[in-house]
Amino acid sequence: MNSLRANRTKRRTVGKYFLAVLLFFLLFPYLISLIKKGGKEEVVAAEYISDTWIEADRLWGKERIPLEEYLVGMMAATVPLDYEEETLKAQAVMLRSWCYSLAKKQQGVDMIPAAGLEGIWLSEDQLRRVWGENYEANRETIQKILKETEGMVLIRQEQIIAPPFFRLSNGNTRAVEEYQTHVEKWAYLQSLSCPQDVESEEYLSRVEVPKKKFEKKVGELLEVSSWKLDKIILHRDRTDYVKVVEISGKRIPGEEFRHAFGLASSCFTLEKQNDIIVIKTRGIGHGFGFSQYQANELAKQGQTYRQLLEYFFSEISIERF
Repeated sequence: MNSLRANRTKRRTVGKYFLAVLLFFLLFPYLISLIKKGGKEEVVAAEYISDTWIEADRLWGKERIPLEEYLVGMMAATVPLDYEEETLKAQAVMLRSWCYSLAKKQQGVDMIPAAGLEGIWLSEDQLRRVWGENYEANRETIQKILKETEGMVLIRQEQIIAPPFFRLSNGNTRAVEEYQTHVEKWAYLQSLSCPQDVESEEYLSRVEVPKKKFEKKVGELLEVSSWKLDKIILHRDRTDYVKVVEISGKRIPGEEFRHAFGLASSCFTLEKQNDIIVIKTRGIGHGFGFSQYQANELAKQGQTYRQLLEYFFSEISIERF
């Protein structure tokens, strides 16, 4: 990791040298004019010059946005801003780590494809609409958090990781070893108790689906024309999340079922009440990794963002990249 940072520092130093020379020649005529005018005018420098960019596909072509600016929209889209500062700092580090884990060198700069970030981002126009009169205050809050965690990322085995996070568990984070497709990339996760999550007002939720609509949607997921409601079997992991919905030998992944019906989480139960299927859920989100609500309760007790991250993620270090 030291060699990685050293090489990066060297590239930045060389880049800044050439940039300084270029700016000198570009601004030389203007500086001369200021001297002739007695220095009454001033040069206003750009806020920052980024060497890491998010690249997004737009109808008119490619759009490039500086990483730290893009993180403002990601923070706004992923965490309540009334949470504790240390929780917000932990979120900032996780988001920056996710971005850097996707970075590829292009012409001397780090380029990150926006597509890999799953569209979890709000544009400037969206921020203004969502925040309204709180726009300036909210933007200032996020920029302060980003500044205080500037460059900080999560490292495991000399690699920047993409840590999973979610809003609220069912009382425990999920055991990654039970999910073959996630085991390798999330080997630093373990099932943890989140006792304060169950105290949240958002812990329980309920969805009611007309029986015919439910049967049609499940038939589409199974790719069959007919099936029997009494044949549903819910296979759960040891933390009570539904891993698989099995019907007549066919299987639907729990997360796929969850998204199909717009459920808060895949920790759910099914109940038939006359011509309605009642689906009750516990928690919000996929349940892997960092529970924002539990972390925020720990932050209220005085834990720092480093302690929060170290609680939810094992065998990691928090370093400036």
